[in-house]
Formats: sequence, structure tokens, C-alpha cells
Amino acid sequence: DVIIFKIILLPLDIIHFLWFNIRWILMFRILSKEYGPQEHVYITRQVLRMREDDWLNLQEEERKEFLDLQLWDQEKLEEWQQQQMVADEEKRREFMQSNRYKKFKRFMKK
Repeated sequence: DVIIFKIILLPLDIIHFLWFNIRWILMFRILSKEYGPQEHVYITRQVLRMREDDWLNLQEEERKEFLDLQLWDQEKLEEWQQQQMVADEEKRREFMQSNRYKKFKRFMKK
């Protein structure tokens, strides 16, 4: 049943995809317009690799925090990515020092 509906809606999805991409290229690449609030949300979701449903499931405060980071600005995006890498490395180091990790390593040696 579901596949039939997906096949029926496929042309509509293709048209929507083409319209979105043509509009994006025209407005922001060719005409160099500024991003609006909807575009800020879209770019932030893309950077965070979130689907629209996941974004809507976030608390309003969390969404505002992400938007306040201004991840659509390339410099701020690179700075945020660097901070994330440092935080991930710190978490990895903490895990490597934890007793759980040491137990796991001893278990794997056996």
C-alpha cells in the first residue's frame, strides 16, 4: 500500500525538489540575495544533519540556541565545527580513561 502512494507522489516530489533547487540557485547564487529566516533554519538543519521532523521535535530554546550560532555564516560554521571537534576529542579522552573502557580492553584481550 505504502509503495503505491510513494509511486503516485513521486512526480510531485520531483517537481518540489526541482523548484526548491532552481529557486535557491537563482536567489542566492545568481542574485546574491541575503538569506531569510526560513533559509537560516534550512541551512542550520543541513549543517546539523537533521530532518525537518527532528528539528521540529527540538525544544524552542534548543532551536533558538542553534540559530543564535549563525551557522549559515562560513566563519562561524568553521569555528563551531572546530569547537565540536575539540569537545569530541575531550569526550574520547575521558572515555579512554574510564573504568568501563579499561574493562572492555581487558575483556578483548582474553
